[in-house]
Amino acid sequence: PSETLLAEWCVTLFGVFYIAWSLGHLLLLRDLRPSGQYVTFLLFAMIWVEDIVAYIVGTRLGRHPIAPEISPKKTWEGTIAGLLGAAGVAAMFQITLLHQQLKMPEALTLAVITAALAFASDLGESLLKRSAGVKDSSPLLPGHGGILDRFDSFLLTAPFFYYYWAFVKH
Repeated sequence: PSETLLAEWCVTLFGVFYIAWSLGHLLLLRDLRPSGQYVTFLLFAMIWVEDIVAYIVGTRLGRHPIAPEISPKKTWEGTIAGLLGAAGVAAMFQITLLHQQLKMPEALTLAVITAALAFASDLGESLLKRSAGVKDSSPLLPGHGGILDRFDSFLLTAPFFYYYWAFVKH
């Protein structure tokens, strides 16, 4: 009984820490000067476009599942299309809002790394839900997996993006 209580307490504490610590980097990123707001917008836009493109292409053209036991609807076709969508967003930001801060190869590299981390973050959250026997993390967004599913891609990408911009770019 006490071992179970300790395990449940550790899991709860880890979840709170992991989510709060990770998502807190979005605030830190936004406050970076001189272009923190643009960089934060870039991160959101890349992830949103990646998710949307991956979903559309995956549901229409996806034939090869990546991890059917964890997330049965994720396909290689959707994932690759999502990565290309994120790269397109990064290229647009480089040409317009972040021309002074990013060169095109750097923007495209950031897009690939961000897309890979977003995918891993999303898959990791799906794995946690599966291991807990939960389909949705909350009932607030029926059919979307819950509120956490709207932000799970940021759990790994927000810290990466913040530390990249805070220490590599400054």
